Amino acid sequence: METERVKPIVIIPARGGSKGVRGKNLALFGHESLIARCIKTCRRCKDIGGVYVSTDSKAIEGEAALHGAKTITRPDCLATDNATSEMAILDAILTLRQRDVTIPEMIVMVQCTAPFMVPDDISGCIELIRDGGADHSFCAAPFSGHVFQPPDTMPGGVRMPRQLDYPKWIEAGSVYAFSSAPFLYGKTRFCGKGAVYAIEEKRCYEIDSTHDLAVCRGIERNGLWV
Repeated sequence: METERVKPIVIIPARGGSKGVRGKNLALFGHESLIARCIKTCRRCKDIGGVYVSTDSKAIEGEAALHGAKTITRPDCLATDNATSEMAILDAILTLRQRDVTIPEMIVMVQCTAPFMVPDDISGCIELIRDGGADHSFCAAPFSGHVFQPPDTMPGGVRMPRQLDYPKWIEAGSVYAFSSAPFLYGKTRFCGKGAVYAIEEKRCYEIDSTHDLAVCRGIERNGLWV
């Protein structure tokens, strides 16, 4: 009999501080906070075994618990502007091991600053690893516009016509799935063989500033991302 797979877990890095938007992860989006919206989306995904929030903020811990996520208290040294998301994930894995939680073969990192994520985005990234042979996957949208390159970096010094240019992707900043073993070895979410789960460009909004927050609130209010 085939051993039942342990479902991947979601880890949401959500520190209390933010330079771009004060208290960003608790900012209201519609009738709920960004962290609440994110947790609810993750919990609607049938392929997830649990949702954990890594944070240094008591307020975020309370909000996360209120909406059904378990919390991991992040040390202050991993809550600075210089600390990477990978550092937070590694700390979370260590903490879960200390709690005797079985670490699954796959982990999904989700950022609550990408408010237009849907459960299928998580499932799609998981499937690319579980059934598609990838080591890591993430959400992105195909991009056909020009990205400026200095002439000395272009083949022959000539910019290709848009229709013939190499494929480009806009990283959504929402969902990143990765196999645990290569992640722990390389300490990067972009470990081993990668794959892209394609989504629509209109859902590739990430909130890093008050302007981003205002734009995304307007998009949500008018239902333009659906």
